[in-house]
Amino acid sequence: MMTLEQELVEQIHQLDAAKQQRVLEYVRAINNPTGTPFGEVQRLARELAFGKEDLDEIIQYIEDNFEQVRGDELDAPDFST
Repeated sequence: MMTLEQELVEQIHQLDAAKQQRVLEYVRAINNPTGTPFGEVQRLARELAFGKEDLDEIIQYIEDNFEQVRGDELDAPDFST
């Protein structure tokens, strides 16, 4: 029986160069996450304790000024195969 590492290497060897690059980028991203962890955001939100009107205003600003990404639009790897 192969180890997990051996199976990963074997699967990666079967990919073309473009897909191998995508795997590399994905692994680098999960090894070096950027931004603020969600738990930290939750903690900060509790500390700030915005009122409903403030939160509604913040939500409206975000919706008006930032691109929205739906889950079906993400270019995420398909691990189902």
